[in-house]
Amino acid sequence: MNRKKGSRGLRSEEGLRKSRTRKRKNVFNPNLTESSSESFSTSAKKLKNNNELIVSEDSSVEYQMCWWETPWAKIFPLRLLLRLGAEYRYYPCPLVSVRFRNALYFEIGHTVMKVLADFRNFGYTLPGVRGLTIHLKNRTTDVMFPRNRYDQVIKGLHNSNDHVLAYASNFSITADSHLVCIQTNTGDESSYQTQAINIHNKPRTVTGASFIVINGALKSSLGLSAKSSIVEDGLMVEIMPEKMEALKAALKNMQDFSIGCGRQGALEPDEVVNIKWVDNDMLFNLR
Repeated sequence: MNRKKGSRGLRSEEGLRKSRTRKRKNVFNPNLTESSSESFSTSAKKLKNNNELIVSEDSSVEYQMCWWETPWAKIFPLRLLLRLGAEYRYYPCPLVSVRFRNALYFEIGHTVMKVLADFRNFGYTLPGVRGLTIHLKNRTTDVMFPRNRYDQVIKGLHNSNDHVLAYASNFSITADSHLVCIQTNTGDESSYQTQAINIHNKPRTVTGASFIVINGALKSSLGLSAKSSIVEDGLMVEIMPEKMEALKAALKNMQDFSIGCGRQGALEPDEVVNIKWVDNDMLFNLR
């Protein structure tokens, strides 16, 4: 028997309309919802080191950032914190956030960090070693690696290229001053300058640095055994290629290493950079 399609009214009269199941509306009931205290807290963080530990909200400090400062907060947050301390005269950084303040950094411009970090996709940055501190004194610089961070040192060593070795350091609680990177705008160009902040009414004896870059492409024709200079808020050390190979071997074997900077054949170096392995880093929360 052949059926002919009829109008909607005809199908409804003949009972040919298909029954449709209607979805029941869900009414929101706040008494039945589940909530997590961690999801509403932006300062509660989990520290994973063998045992998972939740850091209390009272132990963290939050700052309001400007849009131009976001790359530094992702790539190199220590630079931004120390810059805030220099701006508002607090060492090492202020304890409260200043609303509606002006940005302290602008377009990235010409900085050594553009070679060491990815500011476009944030894919990589200079390797950090937890507990690493850099102390600058009169004619001596101490780069101190904790012994229990050997795996992080070797990881940064494997990820480096043949001529450049870089590490990001931490804020040193034993230093009484620290290098700060200041960005200034003059016309269409921006430049980075180095300043230092220190504890109020206390003489500067030990100055901390935020990173170290060791360049193993120094030419012997310059007549220098090694060269050390302050770049922005860190330290740049230039050595010869054979010295770089000896340094990498010392790091792999967890041995101390010394670099004398100055003219070749001099009786005493102008400056000495000591790379040391020190006691274990214990400045973290333990259960």
